[in-house]
Amino acid sequence: MGRDFSLSDLERDGFDAIFLSTGAPKSRRLGVPGDELRGVVPATVFLKNVNLGEPPRYTGPVVVVGGGIVGSACALAFCRLGLRTAVVERGTIGGGATAAGMGHLVCLDGSPAEFALCNRAEELWLELAAELPPSAEFSHSGTLWVAADADEMEEAERK
Repeated sequence: MGRDFSLSDLERDGFDAIFLSTGAPKSRRLGVPGDELRGVVPATVFLKNVNLGEPPRYTGPVVVVGGGIVGSACALAFCRLGLRTAVVERGTIGGGATAAGMGHLVCLDGSPAEFALCNRAEELWLELAAELPPSAEFSHSGTLWVAADADEMEEAERK
């Protein structure tokens, strides 16, 4: 985007909404011409509103710019709303930082809140897995942690 086509091109092509999914935990503008146009919405703002139960007011086709975990979550939400949805990604869908994380859920400090959050995230992954086609290659697996010495083993057992 910004090289082969612009946000104005997408708007002219009839997309009702354009979501910018930059892969960051906080939305930011891309700094390309048109990113301030009406209908260009930061992905994290959209997802927050959807998750709070505020239905989006879009009726036409939607394009999501960015195919990482955030952009894919936006695309899934639009598809569930019955909207025609396109995803534009310069690399592989789910590549980049999303691929580096590989969907891992890891509790590092062992606090009850962190365990609860990880358990809820696992529930959500399993719910989504039931909707995914085999080509999504979802795998419910674990991670083996190895203790280098007795002190590390003691700490692992404590957690």
